Amino acid sequence: MPKINQKLTRKFALGCQLDYTIAQPSTLIWNIQIASTKNQQIVREELKLNPRSR
Repeated sequence: MPKINQKLTRKFALGCQLDYTIAQPSTLIWNIQIASTKNQQIVREELKLNPRSR
């Protein structure tokens, strides 16, 4: 029987929450990036920022 080259497709939904307490006004620089490889494709990405004030 001949081999059939099939691509497997899987979708993952991942999440993360980062909480920071900062004592004074500050500048934050974040570098958030998904690894880019030939074996995966980013279908959708989203970044939500919800600043809270006291």
